[in-house]
Amino acid sequence: MDFGINVNTDSNKPTGVVSAISFNMATNSSGERVHSATHEQETGEDLNGITVDLGMNISLQDSYDPEIGQLTVYSANLWFDPNPNPNSFSNKPSNDGSTDSPLDYFDFISIVYHEVFHSMGIAYDPNNPNNSNRYSDNVLPADSEGNIYYSSDRANAILEGGILLDDELLDHWDLGPPVNGKVVTIMNSAGYYDFSWRDPADIDWAVIQDIGWTKKTEGILSKTIDPNKNTLEAFSESSKGGTLNFSSGNNIIVADGQAKTLRGLDGDDTYFISNLLPKDSSIEIIDTSGINTIQIAANTKVIKSYSISKNFGAETRELSQSTIVRYNSKKQLLDSTLYIHNIPLSKKYSYIDFKDRRSLQKLEGIERLMHFKYEYNLEGNLVSKQLYGSKDDSLKWKEFYKYYSNGKLWKIIRFDPSKVNASNKLEGLLVNDKNMPWGESFDYDKNGKIKEHKEFYAGFVIEHTIYDLDSSGAVVVKEENYDPSIMRKTTYSYNDKGNINEIVDSRRGYSIGSKKYEYDTLGRINKIIYFNMNGDQEKTITKLYEDNMKRETKIITDASKKLIRRVETRNNSKNKKIIQATFDDKSRLIQKKTIGYDNKGRLARIHDYDMLKPSEGGKPILINIITYEYD
Repeated sequence: MDFGINVNTDSNKPTGVVSAISFNMATNSSGERVHSATHEQETGEDLNGITVDLGMNISLQDSYDPEIGQLTVYSANLWFDPNPNPNSFSNKPSNDGSTDSPLDYFDFISIVYHEVFHSMGIAYDPNNPNNSNRYSDNVLPADSEGNIYYSSDRANAILEGGILLDDELLDHWDLGPPVNGKVVTIMNSAGYYDFSWRDPADIDWAVIQDIGWTKKTEGILSKTIDPNKNTLEAFSESSKGGTLNFSSGNNIIVADGQAKTLRGLDGDDTYFISNLLPKDSSIEIIDTSGINTIQIAANTKVIKSYSISKNFGAETRELSQSTIVRYNSKKQLLDSTLYIHNIPLSKKYSYIDFKDRRSLQKLEGIERLMHFKYEYNLEGNLVSKQLYGSKDDSLKWKEFYKYYSNGKLWKIIRFDPSKVNASNKLEGLLVNDKNMPWGESFDYDKNGKIKEHKEFYAGFVIEHTIYDLDSSGAVVVKEENYDPSIMRKTTYSYNDKGNINEIVDSRRGYSIGSKKYEYDTLGRINKIIYFNMNGDQEKTITKLYEDNMKRETKIITDASKKLIRRVETRNNSKNKKIIQATFDDKSRLIQKKTIGYDNKGRLARIHDYDMLKPSEGGKPILINIITYEYD
């Protein structure tokens, strides 16, 4: 495996940055495009020679002084721990205001982990299907709420419903702010560098294993022997009889002659056929579940080997997921539930014992993935939305919606009630906490100038602002406090004509990105400009309208005005979208969607085609179907 660090002076990144090395693809012996690093670790075959497989880029900012040697990333100083310890950061410099960043120092090792995991295959490029990989294969289509999730058996076992992905960067995750100074994943869109937690989490390893990497676990030697656990002993006699059953988890099993038969049950198991087995002995391994590996020592004779496939040997098209939406009598959205249908075969079928006979019975074959509930005020405006999990119906997060006096949306607050600070609970409320969507309180000095402002949601103070007077007597913000349960805050501003001017996303009081809107003389959106957390422009979407709005073109460019992709849509005579075509930066048609409607004009179906991989008959490959049913 070839690992490299590329140091350059990229003028497009004047603030300095550490980023993943290019996602390198190669062609295998079958003519397939594969991720070179994953392929090499699985097969040992190096498809790209000395070309770097894994690594990162370090771009030096224009102001970099080699005598000082101080690198920055996103306007914060890059800190190199002289005594790296994955669980201790006592020697990390404290915030001293030396940079414009609210957190002065970012940990280099944490960033390295993040970027190396990108180069290992946590990458998503919707503009280049040739770079599709096992990560992108597990990215689900947007649900009815516009949320996009990464879903796999490993990920769902850790996070119910899968991994919520960042709205803009689908190879970054949106799992909320750090908890107790630690983030839940190094692949989060923000925060993994803030608190210097450099140990990848279970969810990080789960996705890496999905991609095809094998995690090597570092064991800790015990000081004493546990009599309740198996111990390795060499035998001179033949193997003992009986069956040794292991747990349903992921096991490392060493065949040592203490049993004639090894049964691994569920999970991804690794078997070692070692020299601990007596000479001329035999052993049987029974394991039909999971991804299992058998490591065979030299001079070992294999009599029989069986492989059990989990598919039927033929391409089938199965229902992947469905969403059921309910409305109240006012035609307001009441709740929506997302179900997943492509569950493992072990959950689709079960053997039923009946009078000494075993019969294969098909189960329901459907699981609830997530459930949303909605609440409205007397004016009919949405005031709250809740997300519930799949199994225990536990509340994952709650959103509150606040409006300006003219009825336009002002603010969305998403927080996790399970992580809210209990000390912030308000006492003495005159109404039921659940029925109070939001509220606020103000405290003024004797001159009528504001001293303090509190905003509370579901009976908890979530935002707390303290004001003071400057030398001129003007009111200024002295301190802002945000409850750690806040996952995201989105604020909306409007122009004089009532159109959206800017949308800002923030966490813990700091911006994580924003969008600005521009309009043409007819009041139509003609440009959306995206900015990152530092206020730097990231990309721009320019909209062009033709043929009385029956044709719309979106041109997406990066900060240097380089074309990323182009999306063209066509509308029918009723101004409803019927075709959407996506082109890459080389004007190649890479994706096409066709949209159909029923005889009442309601949305009926969406067909999604991969245009870069035509079938043998020259027809495009249908990769996704969405159908709609109405009561």
